[in-house]
Amino acid sequence: MSLIEQTRKSLIEKLNSINNIELLQALNELISSESTSSEILKLNQTQKELIELSDQDIKNGNTIDQEVMMDRNLKWLKEK
Repeated sequence: MSLIEQTRKSLIEKLNSINNIELLQALNELISSESTSSEILKLNQTQKELIELSDQDIKNGNTIDQEVMMDRNLKWLKEK
């Protein structure tokens, strides 16, 4: 199975588990606008600097596994 097929399957499984209508509508809008948009976005200086900092973090190995981050977020949300 190709990476595209794996990713598509994973997304479908995750979408099927979502019961929040607002989230589903937002995701639908995002996907719809992304597939039809040909507009080139212009980044301001702050956005460019943030991207550069992110690139430096990646190069320096300052990253967090997605699962670890999701666990942290869930723990934080439960504390609220």
